[in-house]
Amino acid sequence: MKSLTRSIALLYSIGLLTNSLLSTPYKAREQRVDFYIERGINKANNGDINGAIIDYNKAIEMNPMSSAAYYNRAYDKVRIEDFVGALQDYNKAIQLAPTDADAYYNRGNVKSHLKQYQPSIDDYNQAIEIKPDYAEAYYKRANSKSNLEDYHSSINDYNHAIKVNPKYLNAYYNRAYSKGKLNDLNGAIDDYNKVLQINPKYIEVYYNRGSIKYALKDYQGAKKDFTRTIKKNPNHKN
Repeated sequence: MKSLTRSIALLYSIGLLTNSLLSTPYKAREQRVDFYIERGINKANNGDINGAIIDYNKAIEMNPMSSAAYYNRAYDKVRIEDFVGALQDYNKAIQLAPTDADAYYNRGNVKSHLKQYQPSIDDYNQAIEIKPDYAEAYYKRANSKSNLEDYHSSINDYNHAIKVNPKYLNAYYNRAYSKGKLNDLNGAIDDYNKVLQINPKYIEVYYNRGSIKYALKDYQGAKKDFTRTIKKNPNHKN
């Protein structure tokens, strides 16, 4: 999952009063909340995940309405594989900031990891509705659809992701898989070719492309790809 921790300056909770109306004690408290969140982000970036979570806890104790604190704590809980805890925190972050596309996206990733594929699709839908050019959300939604064996729809989402980012290597790679499942073998080869244009060192692609060529009875082409696989990785397992 890509890093989506953000500066507190961009993540004030919905419903806070404008600065002109804030009392001095309120301002002082919010500055402390911001301090703990920023320090937590810095700790996480330096590998101290548990220390970061402690700081987010302090921020939440001081301001239970801080969507930023819940969001960043959720992100770091994922890093220590506390997926249930992360899901709870993303739920709270979304409750406090219901137009945060990244929160829906990351919650979708957690649900996908937990194999809750349809609920993850619902979250990616929300992320895309808020942010229509969200290539990563299209890609992850496609993956969830593929896991549900909805290959036609997954290809449509990979297409969207690639339209937004024409060099989206993993989108081409996974689209090739979906095409293969629909017996569009030539289309799968085209996608594997594109992956190799972007990254010629992607070893698995040679093996997968070779397997498809073999299925198409292009035995010489398959042999070349399998040979490349073995040459680049002698320990590759068939």
